[in-house]
Amino acid sequence: MKLKKIISLIITLCILMTSTVLVNAYSSNTKHYKKYDYTVKNGEATIVNYEGTEKVVKIPSKIKGVPVTAVDCYESFCVPLETAPFKLVIPKGINKIIQPNSSGRIRYFKVSKNNKKYSSRDGVLYNKKQTTLIAYKQYNHVKHGEETSFIVPKKVKKIAGGAFYEATNLKNVVLKKGVKEIGVCAFYGALNLKRINIPKSVTTIKKYAFKDCSSLNSMTIPSSVKKIGKMAVGTYSSGDDYEAGYLTSSFVIKGKKGTAAHKYAKAHGFKFKELK
Repeated sequence: MKLKKIISLIITLCILMTSTVLVNAYSSNTKHYKKYDYTVKNGEATIVNYEGTEKVVKIPSKIKGVPVTAVDCYESFCVPLETAPFKLVIPKGINKIIQPNSSGRIRYFKVSKNNKKYSSRDGVLYNKKQTTLIAYKQYNHVKHGEETSFIVPKKVKKIAGGAFYEATNLKNVVLKKGVKEIGVCAFYGALNLKRINIPKSVTTIKKYAFKDCSSLNSMTIPSSVKKIGKMAVGTYSSGDDYEAGYLTSSFVIKGKKGTAAHKYAKAHGFKFKELK
């Protein structure tokens, strides 16, 4: 449980590094309705806790006449992983989903077609135009027979912070040309990820993007990438010191000389294989 708490702290920090503004959902104004705890501010309700065990969880559109516009997935669904995973059904009125990729239990996202901010496709959460992949399906582990490969749709331009957090089932991810940014902690803790391509459209790989991807031994980074964040690739965490980063000594970075990839490899002491 101690390790789980540490991991929860890590993902919280990762999401805080993104542009999403997070708030402390709990307050003295927390109310209860059926299996939900919620707060009300400016005439709108935020779901902050869920006590059920259903396989399909439908977020209510209203609670006692008050429209529900937000759900805190971490606070609501962060329970022991032994509890059955579920499908989360998002109604049209939800305009804020806080930490959708941190609970570890959401097997499938289903968003109303009438929602103006979010959408879903094959259980994955996107923005409305599906140009940002927000959250991959959670609680996907090899022992449950889940998919081991995933192809990111070609419309996607951004992989959001923490989008594939702890997607331990995945061994191979294909990014289509058009992706420009890989966000903070995007693939953090994807322990079994062995292969991922970085297309020539990518310009930014943000900090901790591939930290703790222990099965990833090398990465080819094109010259289009101009910025590689702190401990973005080839690093791992150890013990309770979750903020520290350690280098994977055998990690190999492939790219062209003089590029951001070359500079990152040199700065971290990684082996660099020059591509012509």
